[in-house]
Amino acid sequence: MVLDSGFDPKRRMWYGKVLEQLDKIILTPPYLDAGGSGYVITLSQTIKLYSVRINGSTDYAIAVLSMDVTMGYIMRLLLEMFPFCHDTTVKCFLMDDKGYLVSHPKLLEATGKIEQQHLTHKELLVANDILNHGMFVKKKSCASYLDGTVQRYYQFNTSLDEVLTNMAHGEHCVRYQVAAVPGTNVFLGVVNMTTQCNLLRAFCPCSTVSSQFF
Repeated sequence: MVLDSGFDPKRRMWYGKVLEQLDKIILTPPYLDAGGSGYVITLSQTIKLYSVRINGSTDYAIAVLSMDVTMGYIMRLLLEMFPFCHDTTVKCFLMDDKGYLVSHPKLLEATGKIEQQHLTHKELLVANDILNHGMFVKKKSCASYLDGTVQRYYQFNTSLDEVLTNMAHGEHCVRYQVAAVPGTNVFLGVVNMTTQCNLLRAFCPCSTVSSQFF
């Protein structure tokens, strides 16, 4: 396809993210495609050159390979792999290592903004419990020297080797399980809402620190 002359792939989200985690397949949250294909999710991975030197071997990225797919395609894969996601009380989602949703049933239903939808936006009760697991999530911040602002964010542990769940903690109107997808930057989450929850009483700890947490 013919792209705008000002299109610079090195400034795209998928390019920057994959260089942060060279050994993983990176999935981005949905964003508007520069080629006009609507909202897409990009899968990307580095191509690395392995070299042997006198002082040891090393490998480094020489290119980035990427592929765009639709939100519906990712959701269809989840439904095929996990048929229980069809249940009316069950929601299956994918989120990246900062908690932004890559796939969620509510994203397909959305008529407004889809970009930058966080777990705390769509699954408040789940996020409220997950954010209490210090070994799984850390609060971090980064400074922008261009405009002097500080953005605070959550960083989730992609090395998680167990299924995070609240099923063993007594009765809950929402039961969830979250597990890292090996070799990627994403987590698979399954939420089962067995009874009606009082969302008005739900409270997310992110709001106690700063409104800049996303």
